[in-house]
Amino acid sequence: MTVLLGPNASGKTIALESIGYLVSSILPSKESVLGLSLTKTLRPTRVIPNVVAGFAELNTMTITILYAKLRDVLTFKAEKDVFEIIVKDAVGVEKSSLLLQELEKDFNRKEVVLFLDTISHTKRREPVIENETIYGKFTDLIESLVGDNFEISAIGLGPNEYSTEDTSREELIRKVLRRLLCSRRCVSASILYYVYNGDSCLNRALVLNDSRVTVLVRKKGHHPEGLPRLSVFHPSFIYWRGLFENLYKIYVKEGFENEEESLALLREYISWVKGYELIGKVLHLRSKDGKRIPVYELSDGQRVAVFLSLLYAISRPPVLFLLDTPEAFVHPDGLPLVAELIARYIANGNQVVVATQSIEFLEELLNKAKQYSTLSDTIVHRMEIGGQGKAYPKATWDGETALGSIDELGADLRR
Repeated sequence: MTVLLGPNASGKTIALESIGYLVSSILPSKESVLGLSLTKTLRPTRVIPNVVAGFAELNTMTITILYAKLRDVLTFKAEKDVFEIIVKDAVGVEKSSLLLQELEKDFNRKEVVLFLDTISHTKRREPVIENETIYGKFTDLIESLVGDNFEISAIGLGPNEYSTEDTSREELIRKVLRRLLCSRRCVSASILYYVYNGDSCLNRALVLNDSRVTVLVRKKGHHPEGLPRLSVFHPSFIYWRGLFENLYKIYVKEGFENEEESLALLREYISWVKGYELIGKVLHLRSKDGKRIPVYELSDGQRVAVFLSLLYAISRPPVLFLLDTPEAFVHPDGLPLVAELIARYIANGNQVVVATQSIEFLEELLNKAKQYSTLSDTIVHRMEIGGQGKAYPKATWDGETALGSIDELGADLRR
């Protein structure tokens, strides 16, 4: 378990989102749907720093990432020294040279970079699809990319916005692309590079966003084996109608493997729960006396507990959990349950990166990790945003040291 600790604007969410983009870009399309689309909601894309560079260790694999907004690539040569400082510091000299060379090549492909930048600047005046020149260029670009060497993963962010059950993949892609082009919302274009397994195997992806839709265009190739699936939590998810239902459908499909254990844990916080039931298109909680209560009529804290319990019920390893302030909205008497669920995610063989700004919740997490004998595999980073908008760990403690330094951590957090 990795804990990112810090107050607001300390870079915790930036770190989570970067990991989410990184992992989603190399997962098979089916698995990237949950990761990329949900990760995108952690923070609006337009406020991600100009450059995100670093590496992540997933299972036994080290993956290096460089993520940059394409509209900022236009000023790459003017800011090249800054790019190099950030990237070399984050990923090392050898890999930074490879990544920066690729960035230079994309800068020199001015028709693509300028074209995508034009989309970004046209968005507020008219839908892109009404601008025939831009639409034609965009169509040509997609057709040139989607061939033997590239593939499109199209993700509809809105729950149930695009059903794949009765729609072919090609039709789904057309619908999502049309939605993206027709949007009057913010459209951003970013480029993501990654290197994995410590060799020179480099891949590239274009990430196109509006406020509801993400399209990932990436190079086809070997996807590394042994990568975990990706599950993401943010407090805002409890207000998204359809997400509970989608989780429940996965829960049903995978055979209710942890059903009784999941419900038993949930009863520690919501004592009357007997089970789940999908009525129409809304998930309900069934009470011991036979009543059905829609999940959206529960309190915010109860919905958090239900969401995390459903994630636990489908946490067949390996899963990488990215959890942003899961203690939000939860009454203090519910913190032990949230910490217990996270501890069990890890004990079952999954990886967890959790961001928090609560010293009380951190203490619960560390005590649960000790109870489940995973404290030695736990690390706490005190996050901070430094010069050039770079998020970095101001200080780091291993689990045992962090547990013995709760008072010190709390004093630092409240400064």
